Amino acid sequence: MLNNKLPYNACQSHFIPNPPKKPKCMTRLQKLTLLYGLVIIIILILADIGYLPIARLMRILPYSDKLGHFFLIGLFGLFLNLSLSCRKWGFFLMGSLIIGSLATLEEFSQLYSSHRTFDWGDLAADYLGLFFFGILARWFCPTTKD
Repeated sequence: MLNNKLPYNACQSHFIPNPPKKPKCMTRLQKLTLLYGLVIIIILILADIGYLPIARLMRILPYSDKLGHFFLIGLFGLFLNLSLSCRKWGFFLMGSLIIGSLATLEEFSQLYSSHRTFDWGDLAADYLGLFFFGILARWFCPTTKD
């Protein structure tokens, strides 16, 4: 018979005699953040090899490239900030700093790609997306951690 006074393990959904102090399982939000990051990596790889099917549409619609940067990078920052419980480094949210740094490196790497072009406007759209969705992240987090 199972003793009901044993601690509950949230990761494995059963009672265990000596549970860890903190469950080591990923939350749904962390899984979503990881999946979203993988989708962005796939988009970057397709763009780097010159095979991004949506690229034709982006050339036809004005500012669609900038909107894509704003939402793709901004949402990634939102998911990462929420996954990190809105931890901060100084005034800045850690997730926004991480994604902003990676976006900057990726944009500057386009200087060395034959299929891509560096654009300050894309980088500005990335930063604006991180700023806007960073405000949303602060609003969703009850308290921000330092």
